Amino acid sequence: MCLSHMNLCSLCRMNLHNALLAMFAHDLYMDLAQTQSPCSREDYCLRVASGLLEDVSSALYLSTFTREQLNAMELELQTLFTQLKLTLKQQFQDAEWLDDSSRSYLTSKLQQLTAVTDGGRVFLSNSYMLNQRLSDVDMNSSKSYLQNAVQLMRRYRSGMYSLYGTQPNLTDTM
Repeated sequence: MCLSHMNLCSLCRMNLHNALLAMFAHDLYMDLAQTQSPCSREDYCLRVASGLLEDVSSALYLSTFTREQLNAMELELQTLFTQLKLTLKQQFQDAEWLDDSSRSYLTSKLQQLTAVTDGGRVFLSNSYMLNQRLSDVDMNSSKSYLQNAVQLMRRYRSGMYSLYGTQPNLTDTM
């Protein structure tokens, strides 16, 4: 391999690296530094933090309801899910485009469907589990908003990408 070809390959790699770095910097600036609307700084920070700490903000939101309110919502969701299953079953029965074996298969799959209506209370009310998920984020190590935001973005993206290749029926995947 000639020297000019090796220099060209390293130049291509360097250009690709710089382009990816520029895209990341642009995303950081657009998502975390530039406000999208004329709002107060507190509202903006709350929006960014709740987007990057979805599990924590969900736990905080659920904690605003009483157990009775959550149980009532759970019952309503279960009722709606049951009504939806009955409607789908009827539509499967009436569908002319389905053959008998497909209709039977769809009906059996529909019967197996269950709704998880606890709103994540089992997971989100467990402070140990939330603390464990947040253990790699140290917001006190830096007084810099941008460094803290990068930590949170890394945590968010790592969690998001860790779900690739997992079974779709697992609770964390959904």
